[in-house]
Amino acid sequence: MRSLIRYLLHICLFFVPLLVVAQELDAEKVKAINRQALELNREGKFDEAENLLEDLLGTLERQDSELAYKAVTWQTLSKVVMNQGDYDRSFDLARRSLSFGLSKPDSANIADNLNTIGINHYFRSDYDSTTFYYEKSLEIKRKISRNPYSLAVSEYNLGIVYEDLGMPEKALQYYHAAEENLLKSEADNTFLSDVYVGIAHIHFYSGDTERAEFYADKSLQEGLESYGPDNPNITFIYTSYANILEYQERYQETIELLERSLDIRRQSYGENHRWTCETYYDLANIYRLNGQLEKAEKLYKKAIEIGKQIGNRQYLAYAKTYLAGLYIEENKNLEQAEKLLLSSLEEQHTIFGDKNEVVAEIYSRLANLSRIRKEEKPFFEYMEKSLSSSNYDKDSLQQVIAPYHALETIMLQSSWYEDRFEENKQYSSLEKAYELLDEQVQLIYHIQRNFSTDRSKINLANEYRKVFESGLDLCWKLYENSGKPEYLEKAFDLSEINRNSTLLSGLRDIKNRMISELDEAELQIEKEFRSALEKVKMDLYYEQSAENPDKEFLNELLERRIQITVSLDSLDAIIESKYPRYKDLRSRITDIDLMDVQEKLGGNSQLLEFFLGQKNLYAFSITQDTVELFRSEKAQEVLSKTQQFKESIIQRSEVVEVSKELYRLLVEDQIHPDKEELILVPDNVLNYIPFEILTDSEENHLIEDYAISYSAGVSIYLELSNDFFQYDKGGNWAGFAPSYEDDLRLFSNQQEVQSIADQIGGDSFLGEFATRDNYLKYNRSYKVLHLATHAEIDNNNPLYNKLIFADGDLTASDIYLSDTRAKMAVLSACNTGFGKLEKGEGVMSMARAFHFSGVPSVVMSLWKVPDGSTKQIMLHFYEYLEEGNSKSVALQKAKLDYLSRTDDPALRHPYYWAGFVINGNTEAMDLKRSNLSLLLGMSGLLVMLMIVWFLSSNTRKRRNSPEKMG
Repeated sequence: MRSLIRYLLHICLFFVPLLVVAQELDAEKVKAINRQALELNREGKFDEAENLLEDLLGTLERQDSELAYKAVTWQTLSKVVMNQGDYDRSFDLARRSLSFGLSKPDSANIADNLNTIGINHYFRSDYDSTTFYYEKSLEIKRKISRNPYSLAVSEYNLGIVYEDLGMPEKALQYYHAAEENLLKSEADNTFLSDVYVGIAHIHFYSGDTERAEFYADKSLQEGLESYGPDNPNITFIYTSYANILEYQERYQETIELLERSLDIRRQSYGENHRWTCETYYDLANIYRLNGQLEKAEKLYKKAIEIGKQIGNRQYLAYAKTYLAGLYIEENKNLEQAEKLLLSSLEEQHTIFGDKNEVVAEIYSRLANLSRIRKEEKPFFEYMEKSLSSSNYDKDSLQQVIAPYHALETIMLQSSWYEDRFEENKQYSSLEKAYELLDEQVQLIYHIQRNFSTDRSKINLANEYRKVFESGLDLCWKLYENSGKPEYLEKAFDLSEINRNSTLLSGLRDIKNRMISELDEAELQIEKEFRSALEKVKMDLYYEQSAENPDKEFLNELLERRIQITVSLDSLDAIIESKYPRYKDLRSRITDIDLMDVQEKLGGNSQLLEFFLGQKNLYAFSITQDTVELFRSEKAQEVLSKTQQFKESIIQRSEVVEVSKELYRLLVEDQIHPDKEELILVPDNVLNYIPFEILTDSEENHLIEDYAISYSAGVSIYLELSNDFFQYDKGGNWAGFAPSYEDDLRLFSNQQEVQSIADQIGGDSFLGEFATRDNYLKYNRSYKVLHLATHAEIDNNNPLYNKLIFADGDLTASDIYLSDTRAKMAVLSACNTGFGKLEKGEGVMSMARAFHFSGVPSVVMSLWKVPDGSTKQIMLHFYEYLEEGNSKSVALQKAKLDYLSRTDDPALRHPYYWAGFVINGNTEAMDLKRSNLSLLLGMSGLLVMLMIVWFLSSNTRKRRNSPEKMG
């Protein structure tokens, strides 16, 4: 819905108060009628408003009233007829009102008329004149110290113009200035909701979708209160909110919202109006995305018809561009598509000039059309023009005004070369495509740097995963042909770049803050802000999900979320300015070298990293001595078999055959039989299965020969092996086991925790003492944290995944902010390794939250592991850890022990023993009792021996006593 030329300043027109002051009695009547007309205009009752004003003008003419009264009424009427789409008449009325104002010393009226004239130029897409009149109006208002509301009108209008001109930073400044003035204003009805729409647009089109959602939510809430659900002004807010729904792929909800908007606009503005035209092509865009192509084509044509009827060049051009895009996607009507694009280009170039994202987009579509037709000369001409219109310079990305279009255009250029390779099999074509890879990656980095939230970064990673998949295929072909190591290195970089990037940056940030010696007081303030923000988000989540939400509380929460977000932005800027070293470390991008990975691996270790794309599966095999890259074209088979495998495990049905097939597809050709430890970096749905139970042709499980661990990425594996994360803790082990009296699925958790505590000399928090507060109090005091709790997974909102303690829930969001300083967390709970899958970022699980908090090793569960087998495996796991084994070896031995001691075939099913896996650092750790613990243990034993001696001695005495003898 790129075309939203936005809801616009027309809303501002409704609220500019009348400033005519006269001494005669009928002055008040004139002001009252004009106010009444403005209110009707605000409600979308344009005909009633126009009739009222026409009657007033007739009366004023008959009474030969003062020209001032007519001037005020002309000004109001110009706004009403403008909303009806009669821009010529509106322009004439505003001019007549201004000519009177210029003859009087009333600067306020001059400013208002200049603003109205600017609006008329805006609706004609004459941006130069629009900007001139708006700025003149604002200049006058500032000189005469006009009230905050009136200043906000001009600031908001200027924000819209600069947004349309592709100057988002300047637009955002004006929007925030308008917001500030409206919050100061004492007006009963403001257009604050429309300002929030403008801010949401800026964030949305820059890719910061989470921040956009903040403002869209606030806009919708404010708008419903200010306008009501059926006012034509609310349709601009509906249109903006539809952006968010569309991005979340909630297409049916988007369609319903836009259909409602269309009904309101047709009733209020009529069929032949710019806003109705806009809604038709917005709806068409959604129907196209939803696969309803015939309906989309029909609506595009309807929008074009309206654009011609009303003579609106800009909206007509948008509709033509989108219809052409549909034809190109469907590879049909290509000649017509070209005519539509060239016609649209002519109009948009006239309106916006050469340097604009709208123009860049049309050139890019024309280039794609030439690619389909295999027309080399026009393809590269359009490519060059698109990049020029984006103001793209690979050596100066800060100057790019349309980074998304620049990225799409370079991807298109790479596709051209790859197409030529498929035709002629000349590797020189692939080499040209290869040269473009770094430009694409750097643009993605550039876009990400401007994001303020992890959610937006994850969204971008998902959206442009295709860049990395295409790049991997390119490197594979070049490497297979030439054997040059540079292609292998690049393939590995591409596999790593888009893998858990926000987790990696979070881990590095923990270290960078300590290295840069940031002020503790500032860090504490930041932590309090972040905690407050997460609390507000959670309250919002539950309030919006409630059956009868409290509207007043909801509005308060939306406002607070924005305030805290702005405060965090300001604090972040202050910290970066005070600590330039931290800023430098934070923005630094460090590629990892394959040799560094090889040096880190032990002689008995092999690392396998997977990339599961739409078509191909890639696997990197790394040992101390070798680096290999494998490719399989059976990605879809791997996908379906993996899903089947997971379901079979959970249902406890037969898994041997599918396990053999996955063994063949995933590891048979890659695995080194002389190694003993496997470090696996899964991808996509592979995150959901334990490789331990993959079975070879002789029906041996992989776990029988290999100690297996997992990592979210090779970069993260190296990061979590850093000495920084090997905390020096006084406490050995702490276990938490709440009581769940009404749930028999977890009846052994307290026995499990107490048994382990007795075994290794740890502290146990049981029943009512297993509280969230105690966890947060002691989470920095022990080497190991063992949590035998229930877990609940929220697939829609992973930050609200939670562990259930005696006094409340510990959410993933709480864990992110808790600065846990344990060497290992053992999540002896259900589904702690499960969660929403983000293709680029991995599984948004509870285990990930502990890593993000600074814990280098996490034992997690992939499904609801049975309580009884959990206890057995955990006890043996700690037993083998105490012996000095690495974590992966200890878990391997614990599982094999379970299998060797279990005779019941049903209980030998992988469902009972394979669910727990180790993620992250696997190094052995010292879990021996401290000297103090040993001394206390020996003292306890001595006391017990003395008691036994005393009792036995006393018994002997009684047996020999005369009383007993008698």
